[in-house]
Parts: sequence; structure tokens; C-alpha cells
Amino acid sequence: MMRETTMKNETKLLCALTEKEISTILFVLQVYAHRNQTTDEIERVFEELEGAVDAHYETMETFIPTFHD
Repeated sequence: MMRETTMKNETKLLCALTEKEISTILFVLQVYAHRNQTTDEIERVFEELEGAVDAHYETMETFIPTFHD
């Protein structure tokens, strides 16, 4: 009998990815999900990566208020 591992049992790793690399990963996942079918795991990866980018820009705006001007 195979046991499916849930996300709560997995170890999160810190990865240093550029915004472009994250964008590429999200694009490829989006194409895959569109052609096949999205899964809960794909949705979690999307949320995690998009959240990392959002948090980066929120931090930048805190330190540099005119960051997007």
C-alpha cells in the first residue's frame, strides 16, 4: 500500500531564485495545468512562489517608498 505524503510532512527548503526564474516556473506550471489539469500541489506551488515575489516587493516598498515611481 502506497502512502501519499502531505505537504505538512514535507521539509520546506530555501531556494535563491531570481524573479525571472520564478516567472519561468510559474509560466511552465500554468501551461501544464491548462493542458492537463491543475492539482492541489500546483496550486500550492503557485501560491508559494507568487507570495515570495509579492513579499519581496512589499519589503522594497517599505524601505524605498518611491520604488515603483
